[in-house]
Amino acid sequence: MKKVFVLIFICCTLTAFSQTKSLQFGLGSSFLGSGDIFTGVFEAELGYKLNPYLSTAFGINSAFGYRNSELREYTTYQQGNTNIYFSPFRNDKKVDFKLGTGFSANYVLDRRINYLSSFFPTYLNESRFSVGANMIVETTFALKNNFLLSLKGFIQPYANSDINSGILIKVGKVF
Repeated sequence: MKKVFVLIFICCTLTAFSQTKSLQFGLGSSFLGSGDIFTGVFEAELGYKLNPYLSTAFGINSAFGYRNSELREYTTYQQGNTNIYFSPFRNDKKVDFKLGTGFSANYVLDRRINYLSSFFPTYLNESRFSVGANMIVETTFALKNNFLLSLKGFIQPYANSDINSGILIKVGKVF
């Protein structure tokens, strides 16, 4: 747990010295749980370039997906992420390929049918919170007027054995 707090502290400290900031919004999909729940994902991410090879980002995600649409069973999650990225080919060019890792906190709400109930179905609402790690591959294209277009793939294993993997398309602006 100490390593997590040290990583967050380093990321927050380094962002104070960054010159280039970006704000991106993304839409995509992911597979949650053991890969059995397909969700639609929205992401908002604030990024900071630290130097030509390193950057950091803080993001929030929200998702919704049906486990079984006929039975109205669904899953939602809200997530916060702190990441650090390494750009092996530099991040100051038109195309920025980067590999990232970081920390994730995830709150999941499941609504499932109670099969032990009486003749009429009732639902159980189960919630869980867990922390995990991020593994990210992302490519960002710098367009005209400081606009950005990104493609992001991620895998997030969590301490409670959940795993979340998915892909996002993001648009944003450098400021």
